[in-house]
Amino acid sequence: MSIDFDKFSTKLINHRLVCSLCNGYYCEATTIGECLHTFCKSCITKHFLVERCHTCPDCGISLKPNPLSSTRYDSTLQDIVDAILPELAVEDARAQRDFHLERKEPVPAAVLEKIASAAPQPVEEPQSPVKRQRTGDAAKSKMQYDDIVTFHLVPDEGCDDPLPALDKCVLRTSAAITVQALKKFIISKLRLKGIKPQQMTLKYGDSTLGSEHTVHYIFKTIAFDEAIPHFRYAKIAKK
Repeated sequence: MSIDFDKFSTKLINHRLVCSLCNGYYCEATTIGECLHTFCKSCITKHFLVERCHTCPDCGISLKPNPLSSTRYDSTLQDIVDAILPELAVEDARAQRDFHLERKEPVPAAVLEKIASAAPQPVEEPQSPVKRQRTGDAAKSKMQYDDIVTFHLVPDEGCDDPLPALDKCVLRTSAAITVQALKKFIISKLRLKGIKPQQMTLKYGDSTLGSEHTVHYIFKTIAFDEAIPHFRYAKIAKK
């Protein structure tokens, strides 16, 4: 039987991908060997060391005297989560990077490579950002710098010489991306030879978006009158 991945829904296996301690998708999936129950590495470590529990949170099996020695990293399960929800893998990598930087520690090369691999990805139709759900204050926080956001990139039809439309105009990408990077993205996708980013403009309504601004800054400072904003791009007319 073949699987149509275009119609695949995570609801089918969601219960296999979620940590019962934080109700979020696995981050560094860690499995207990004795019972094969899996949790986020940070969640199960806190359960054992901070809360001083010596049993599995799901089935209660005793793991004395050293419960951490019964756990192992489940690379297969984590690879499945990362393949289905790649944006969460990048989000976790950024969190790990910030953790090391705050402590003035070297950031592992694998973490930097995963962050560098993140790029704007066009999608077929508008959809809400997929976000890792956590309990407590973290789950209720407002948009963060590295959140995934959704918006349209469309040609400015009001100018004298409008540029072509992108094949897929809806983008989902990190809120940390700059307007300058979006201009380069448009130039690359439309294969606009001889045009530099400074020769393009990106607008929302009557507001021109500064090249140095991030999408995070734009979402924080502009009151959009639509659920998913439309950013209009155009080539600056020669005077």
